[in-house]
Amino acid sequence: MTITKEAVQEILYLLVRSHDKIIKQIGGELGIRDEAGLYHSVYRILHYQQNHRDNPFKIGAFILLELGKRHHFVDSNKRIAYLAMKIFLINLGYHFKIGYKDASYFIIKIIDFHSSIPFDVITNWILENSVHMQLIDLESYLNDLILEFYYGN
Repeated sequence: MTITKEAVQEILYLLVRSHDKIIKQIGGELGIRDEAGLYHSVYRILHYQQNHRDNPFKIGAFILLELGKRHHFVDSNKRIAYLAMKIFLINLGYHFKIGYKDASYFIIKIIDFHSSIPFDVITNWILENSVHMQLIDLESYLNDLILEFYYGN
């Protein structure tokens, strides 16, 4: 399967719109600091997903590290990494149960420049805190996810 330019553009659009919505609701500075880097990260995420379809939790860990460590946005990089991980997991049939407020402590530890937390530990953390989803109203779920950032739940 080939990763298309359109697929990359769709994910970029989703990330930028989600980032802007988060910033407008909770505050912070709008803007992309590294547009080419963001494009490259999206391609890397799609490529990783393509090669690890059998393990959505590895994909989630890769997304957290890829978007969290690279700081493509001016502000809210950890939040967008968390949101992207949740969206990809939803797409793969899983719900990550921990809200951003509680997850942020671990996310900060794993994206630290000097972090020595192994990839497998991150993957297991996501696995242990995820449940397989049955049918769900995706639009309602995503709206609740955005509101989570606004109200800090």
